[in-house]
Formats: sequence, structure tokens, C-alpha cells
Amino acid sequence: MEAEACRWQGQLSDAARAARTAAGVLVPGTASWYRSFESAVTTESRLDDFDGAVRRYEALLAATPAADAAGARAIALCATARVLFQGGRYDLAEQLMEEIRRAAEEPERVGPRALAEAQRLRGARARHVGDVAGDLRWYAASLRAFEEAGDARQACNARVSVGFAWFEVGALDTAREELERARRDSAPLWLQTVDSRAR
Repeated sequence: MEAEACRWQGQLSDAARAARTAAGVLVPGTASWYRSFESAVTTESRLDDFDGAVRRYEALLAATPAADAAGARAIALCATARVLFQGGRYDLAEQLMEEIRRAAEEPERVGPRALAEAQRLRGARARHVGDVAGDLRWYAASLRAFEEAGDARQACNARVSVGFAWFEVGALDTAREELERARRDSAPLWLQTVDSRAR
């Protein structure tokens, strides 16, 4: 909880420390361990530490998931793959994509947020391989999915990615509208990281 709160408030060093501590003491394979794992990988990437995902890759795949951890595991897989794409480790990211595809075949087990994360990952993958149309398509799909899942924070974050995707296709007015809306929607939630990305 501490790591998550610090992360959304933009206190990234504190968030990374808290997430690493939690991931180091929780039982691997539990839902709380996967959540701490996801938080550590995501926060470290925002501090330009993409090697954290590489270091944790084997541990992520080796953990035996608890019965109630399917959704948290899928989200951790998505976050790690996204960071691996950012860090240029496409080989490892593609291996995780296959794990995520298998997990998404059981939507009732992983839940709507994990499915939204899988769509966001497809957007990230498209962006990193230069597929501009796929970038826009999948980030827009993830935005709708986060909204449908009732995840207002991630919906704001996804809207920033949609805004960037519109910039990529040259629709500057639409891009600005999306980024401005992301900032408006994130303000009452105190999502400083979203506000910073959307500027």
C-alpha cells in the first residue's frame, strides 16, 4: 500500500524502496507478492532502472501462483513485459507475452483490470516496434477497458498514452484534448505522475 501511494504521488524513490522491501518479505506466488513485484518493476522503470525487470524476470516465472493470485500475476507479467520493451529486451518481453496470452484465455480468473493491462501491453509493444496504428488501437482499447473496470487512476494514465498515440498519427488537436482531459481527471485524484506525463 505504501509503495502504491508513493508511486501515484510521484515519490518514486520512496515507492521503489517500499515495493522492494515488500517483495523481499512476502511469500512468492501470493497476490500481495505479485502486486509488490509489479510496483517495484514499474517504479524502477520510472527511475530509468530497466534492469530491475531483467533481474526479476526469472523469479516471476518461477513462482507458483496461489489460487487467488491469477489476476495479480497477470498484471505483474504485463508490467514486467512493458518495462522489458522499454529497456530493449524484446526477447524476454515476447516470452512474457505468451504467458499473458495464456492467462487472458481465462478472463473470469484474471479479472477486468488484468485484461485492461494486457491491452495496454499490446499498445506498448506496438509503440516499441513502430506500429503506429496498433499503438493507437490498443491504447484506446485499454482506456475503455480501464473505464469499464472502474479503475479511474489507470484510466487517466491510459488516456495520456492515447494522447501520445494521437500525436504519433499527426492528430494534434485530438492529442491535446486527450492530454488535457487526463490532467483534469487526474487532479481530484492527486495523480501527480499522470499530470507530469500529460504536460
